[in-house]
Amino acid sequence: MTDSTRGEILALADYLSWRRSVLLMAVFALTGFGLVMVYSASAVRAARGGWEMSYVGSQLAWTATAVLALLVLARIPHTFWLRAWPLAALGCYGLLGLVLTSLGTRVNGANRWFRLGSISVQPSELAKAGMIVAVAAILAGRVADGRPRFFRHVIPLAAVAGLA
Repeated sequence: MTDSTRGEILALADYLSWRRSVLLMAVFALTGFGLVMVYSASAVRAARGGWEMSYVGSQLAWTATAVLALLVLARIPHTFWLRAWPLAALGCYGLLGLVLTSLGTRVNGANRWFRLGSISVQPSELAKAGMIVAVAAILAGRVADGRPRFFRHVIPLAAVAGLA
């Protein structure tokens, strides 16, 4: 490897590192702004029932769970997701269908939840993540010139997302 090639690689790594930092700062800023909005929208109602920070506390717990999931999932190589996307999509379809059976819990007239003890899980939230994996994997299968193709990209995307 020549010195100029090594220099270009280091410059690209610095550029990507800076972009990653900007993205991370934007995510943290939006998360903080969201927590402030949850507090401002719910403090009075929560204070009537006891602690005015109860909604924000719950949101912080879910934020911590999301950060933990981020740290775990960031360690998985992208090639795993490229191979596993059909399984992820099938799992999403299965959960979305299973909620309509007797395993699902009816809330406000609609079966959209699974109740696991004191925790309720909405499979559509998990399906969003599964669909992101599936769409990204389909779009990653590009042709040499990098332009999407109708039968290779658009039709599979419409089928995967439409079925969900």
